[in-house]
Amino acid sequence: MKSLKVLVLFLFLVVLSGCNNPFRSSSDVITESAGYGGAQYDMAMMQEAAPSNSYGGGAKMMADSVGTLSAASPYSPETDKKLIKNGSLGLHVESVRDSAVQIQTYAGTVGATVSDLNITRGTNSYSGYLTLRVPAEKFDEATAALKAMALYIESEYSSTNDVTESYMNLEQRLKGKQAEETRYLDILAKAENIPDVLSATQYLSNVQSEIEQIERQIQSYDNQVNYSTLSVSLYEDETVTTTSAAWSPKSTFHSAVSDWVVFLHGSVDFVIYLALFGWPIVLVLAVVWIFLRRRNSQKKKGSK
Repeated sequence: MKSLKVLVLFLFLVVLSGCNNPFRSSSDVITESAGYGGAQYDMAMMQEAAPSNSYGGGAKMMADSVGTLSAASPYSPETDKKLIKNGSLGLHVESVRDSAVQIQTYAGTVGATVSDLNITRGTNSYSGYLTLRVPAEKFDEATAALKAMALYIESEYSSTNDVTESYMNLEQRLKGKQAEETRYLDILAKAENIPDVLSATQYLSNVQSEIEQIERQIQSYDNQVNYSTLSVSLYEDETVTTTSAAWSPKSTFHSAVSDWVVFLHGSVDFVIYLALFGWPIVLVLAVVWIFLRRRNSQKKKGSK
């Protein structure tokens, strides 16, 4: 009897382990499933097998492409450096106007352009400001050449910004977005109903907008890397010679004549205004003067 109980208990454990086998594969579970669960799995398999018939496949492909981009860093030591160079100079020169012309002429010889030029006349001298866009490989040469044009250098500043990693990240993002664009174009071409067409069109528009934004960022980096900005401030050294040269008797004579004409104009204008607006006062004064005169005359006659 005891042996029979042990045997029954053994068989029960075998059956129980067969019903709750933790080592069965997920494919076995899906194969044995029935009803809505199995149908849901079949639908997911169909979407993965034929993404062009459902926009959900496009979303999955976008996620796959993002995962691929994050798998490895685009930066490597062998990559060409992307450096942005900028600088500024403060120069004292003999003549600001002559130096400005000289700098513009020199800029043409090295492929640079003057993007901003401003010259201001002061009391005894001129001052000027120029902004040059210089090819990056000519930046050091141009800086040395402009310094050689000065009587002496008041200030000098330069900076270098390494944007290599940011640039490469943008390029990788662009490749990923372009791959997404190609996939969405394929999805749109194979879409069979209006909802799929509208959804694919919306996602495609978003991706293309992101592509344009990344391309603008890359172009901005290219412009800054290829052409350095060099700001130049020019000042004239104020001396006795320049102060004396600023005086001109002819100019003084013309200035005096101009002031005399202004004085005459003002005097004539005063007389005209007085004639137009002063007559009431003159009339009142005349009446008062006549009244006082008659009064005095009567007093004289009375005293006689």
